[in-house]
Amino acid sequence: MKVEETVKRCLEGDVKAQRQLFDAYSSMLLGICRRYAKNQYQADDIFQEAFINIFNNLHQWSAERGAFEPWIYRITVNTALAVIRKETKHLASDVEEELSIQSHDVDLDAQLSFKDLQVLIDQLPVRQKLVFNLYAIEGYTHKDIAKQLEITEGTSKSQLAKARNNLKKLHFNANKIVREQST
Repeated sequence: MKVEETVKRCLEGDVKAQRQLFDAYSSMLLGICRRYAKNQYQADDIFQEAFINIFNNLHQWSAERGAFEPWIYRITVNTALAVIRKETKHLASDVEEELSIQSHDVDLDAQLSFKDLQVLIDQLPVRQKLVFNLYAIEGYTHKDIAKQLEITEGTSKSQLAKARNNLKKLHFNANKIVREQST
């Protein structure tokens, strides 16, 4: 599929081209939605909203401005944040904590698969989940996260530290249960 041609046909109202675009990117975008959602229903809602936003703004994309995938990726992440923000009304600020967190990687366990990590991430409180996804997976800075979530940088750092601690605890508890079941 040649993206530029497909986008042009979509803008002309070609339903087959719209379906082709949807089919080509739906699994990638649904994965993004799932990372931010608290459950599959919310992921489906975000996914639907994201595609509506993509199709409504398709006229704004051009190959000269950048690649298509990062453009729809950004729309999907922004849609997820908007939906979650709307559902939680407003993410109130936490107590400021100055923390120095330097790595953008997930260091829970080298043997932990991304799928297993996603199960643990899904158990985090909403704000911790958002900050962890944006920082550790998407690579946003705390400054960018603060702007996106309308919180302070200190709160972003604090929420990331709490998320990491909670993920380590959840991982430890899951391993403990597995060890107990195998004895």
